[in-house]
Amino acid sequence: MKNIKMKSKVLACIIVVCISAIMSLFVPSVVEADGPLLIAVKPYKSHGSLSVTGTASIECKPDQMTIILRIKAEDPTSVEKATDQVAIMIDELLGSLQKLGISKDDIETTSYKINQKFKNEYDEKGYFVRSVFDGYEVVNTIKITLKDFDKAGKVIDATAEASGLVDNINFELSSEKRNELKIQVMRQAAEDARLKAEAVIGALKEDLGNVTSVNLNEYYYQPYNYWDRVQLEYSGVSSDKIVPPTTILPSDLTVSANIYVVFDIV
Repeated sequence: MKNIKMKSKVLACIIVVCISAIMSLFVPSVVEADGPLLIAVKPYKSHGSLSVTGTASIECKPDQMTIILRIKAEDPTSVEKATDQVAIMIDELLGSLQKLGISKDDIETTSYKINQKFKNEYDEKGYFVRSVFDGYEVVNTIKITLKDFDKAGKVIDATAEASGLVDNINFELSSEKRNELKIQVMRQAAEDARLKAEAVIGALKEDLGNVTSVNLNEYYYQPYNYWDRVQLEYSGVSSDKIVPPTTILPSDLTVSANIYVVFDIV
């Protein structure tokens, strides 16, 4: 019987110790009284909130570039002849690219169009009369992705030799590099938000509580557009006779993030 009472007392002591340890997680305060020990728990209570915006950006070198080429042929009467001419030009271009060591996996057709052409006729006074059929146009657009930037100029020269046009040149980040930098810049933006919050709360002699909400306002990345034929034509410059310089130099890119965080004030 005595052993049972002794075990009960030990068990009771263990329970009290466990309760005390658990209560310590909730900022306990000990109150002295004439009798048993009383533990008063102060619950976590917010008396306001602080909203901050964290920003970060990373400058980086592009690790790939894309060149958009356009092979075009026209014929006044036969779409087959225009199509055959484009096929001949494409074969010539692909042969040149193969000699440069460019893999077929890095070459893809992004569009293939067959258009009917029309021209406007005017009378002797300059008034529009009608649009008349003016033949067929076949356009094959190809995208080439390069890791070796030194080959860019040779690709452009090969395009010119095949009577093709360069529509667009972009310096970019590969998907692997872009994902890697995305994680880094978002982490830096979050750290920036906490640093700002801690600085403000410290100056106000308050304590920073838990995060109540997070909103990634913006993750931004844009390839560097080195050459754009459409932009030249839009500006009024005839670009069909313009060939970009064959010495292609990469430009730095920027990956940035903007995060909005709300903290409790306690």
